[in-house]
This record gives sequence, C-alpha cells and structure tokens, in this order.
Amino acid sequence: MRRIKSVIWLMLIVVSTCSIGAAQRGKAPPGWYHYPANYHGDTFTGEVVGTDGVRQLALEYRHGSTFESFTGTIQAQCMAHLKTNPRKTRELRLSAIRHGTVLTVFYDPSTESLSRTGPNTILAIRFDRLNGRELTNPRRPVIPCSKRTARSGP
Repeated sequence: MRRIKSVIWLMLIVVSTCSIGAAQRGKAPPGWYHYPANYHGDTFTGEVVGTDGVRQLALEYRHGSTFESFTGTIQAQCMAHLKTNPRKTRELRLSAIRHGTVLTVFYDPSTESLSRTGPNTILAIRFDRLNGRELTNPRRPVIPCSKRTARSGP
C-alpha cells in the first residue's frame, strides 16, 4: 500500500512538472478580445531579454533544464488604454519595457520556413509580471500591436 502511494505521488510530480515545462506556448482565450481576423490563437509567455526599442522583441522561457526563446516583430505600434481615461490610448514603446518583465505575446508564427526560425508577427502583448509583481487577473488588459482587428468567436 505504501509503495502504491509513493508511485502515485511520483506520477503527480512528473505530470505537474511536465505541464509547467510546456506552459510557455499556449492558445489565446476565445471571444473576450478583438483579435485580428486571421489570428489562430498562438501565444508565448516568457521574460523579456531584449528589444531593438522600436519593433522587435525577444523573450526567453526557462524552467529547470527547459529553455526556449522567442523573437517577434510588432505589426504596428502597441496602443495601450490609459487608466485615467479608458477611451484614450497611448503608444507603449518597446524600449520602455524593462528586461526581466514577463509578457505573454499573441502572435502569428512565421510562414517563411517550416523550421519556424523566421520572424514571428506580434499582434498583441499582455503583462504577466511587472517589477517583480505577479499580475494574475485573467482579464487584465491585452495591448494590441496590430493593424485592423475583428471580433473573434461567436
């Protein structure tokens, strides 16, 4: 009986570790954000490790021995709604995002090559950890960095 409990605990630990290790890539939640019409829901979550300050953003995901990097180019200026007046927007410059900030990027994968080494197109970003503070509200703002958008879902 003791051995069975040990095996079950070991399996739970392995399953939870594997799910955390695969968490950097995901799918965007349907319907609550105005996604571009051709968006297929690809996301990547990682720590900001570089930017050219204007159009390109580099993220890195590390968990134990798991390592994955992402590089993408914004399609258009990132326009964030102001807290003081949500009807107004202001450009969020990539150069203002500190290294170490954890973001989720909503992107279209490269279609230039099957190896996915070409540039990804970033359509929107969401802050997940800022200045060491976890942001956990599932409906926190998604900042569009794309041209025209259309409502997805029903």
